[in-house]
Amino acid sequence: MGIIYALLAAISAGSHDIVFSRPEVKPLPGLYKALLSTLGALLPIIGAGLLHFGFISPDAGFWFYVTLHAGLLTAALWLYMRALALGPVSQTQPILALTTVFLVFTTPFMTDDIVTPLGWVGVVMVGLGIYATQHPGVNPATGRPYNFWSPFVEMMRQPGVLAKLGVAVIYSVTANLDRLCLETAGSLATYLLIDKLLVVAIIAALLGFGQFRIGAGRTRDKAKARPWWLLGGGLVHGLEVVAHMVALTFMAVPYVIAVKRLSIVITSLWGYLVRRERQLNWYRLVGLGLVMAGIAVILIFGVLRQA
Repeated sequence: MGIIYALLAAISAGSHDIVFSRPEVKPLPGLYKALLSTLGALLPIIGAGLLHFGFISPDAGFWFYVTLHAGLLTAALWLYMRALALGPVSQTQPILALTTVFLVFTTPFMTDDIVTPLGWVGVVMVGLGIYATQHPGVNPATGRPYNFWSPFVEMMRQPGVLAKLGVAVIYSVTANLDRLCLETAGSLATYLLIDKLLVVAIIAALLGFGQFRIGAGRTRDKAKARPWWLLGGGLVHGLEVVAHMVALTFMAVPYVIAVKRLSIVITSLWGYLVRRERQLNWYRLVGLGLVMAGIAVILIFGVLRQA
C-alpha cells in the first residue's frame, strides 16, 4: 500500500508544480504564493481529516519537531516558488533528484528507518535516472557527447536552479522530520493541522514585517496574474501532503522520497511534450527507464523484503 500512496504523492506533486509554474502564477510574490497554496491545502483536505480522525494531544517532543519542520518548510516553499518563477519547470525540477542523495546522510542520523543495501541501490538508480533525463546530448560544436557532469553543469546555468538546490537540501531534512513528527503527534490529522497552521503563521508574520514582499522574478506580467490558481494548486498540494504522510506509515523515508521524485518525470514530460521547452531524446528516455527500474528495485528488494 505504501508505494501506491507514494505514487499518488508523486502525481499530486507533479500536478501542483505544473499549476505553480503557469504564467498566471509566476508574477506573484513568492511568499504570497506559499501562503495561498498552504491555505488551499489546509482548509478542505486537512480540515476534513481532522473531522474524521479527531484531535489527539501530541507528546511533548512533538512541539520541537513540528516548529523546526514548519520553519524549514516555509523557507523551502519560498525557494520553491522562486525557482518555478525564474526557470523552465523541465530544467529546475530535476535538481530535486539530489534529495535522494542527501537522504543517504540525513536519514541514518535523524531516524531509525532501516533501508536494505539493495533498497539504497534503487534509491540511487532513481536519482541517476532523473539526472540522465537532463543530459544535453551531443555537443554541436564537436559532435561528441557531453561528459557525465554535463547535466549538472547545464542545470546550474539555468535561472532558479540554485534555489531548487536549497529546496533539495531542506527536503532531505524535513522528510525525516515528517517521520519524527508522525511518531510523536498522536495522529496524522493533529500533525498536519498544527504544522500547516504554523507555516501560515510564520508566512503571515514575515509579510507583516515587510519581508520578502518582492516576488522572485519578472513583474512585467503582473496584469496577467491570477491568484486563485494558487488555491487550486493548494488543493492538489494538500492531497500530496496527506498521501506522503500515509506512505511514511508503510515505508522508510528514502523509499517514499525516491518514488515521490517521479514528479520530476511528470513535470519534465509536461515541459517536453506540452510546453515544448526542450526536446525528448533517447538518452532522456533511457533516464526514465532507469527511474522505473529503480522503483522496481525499491519495491521488490526494499519494501517487500522488509514486509
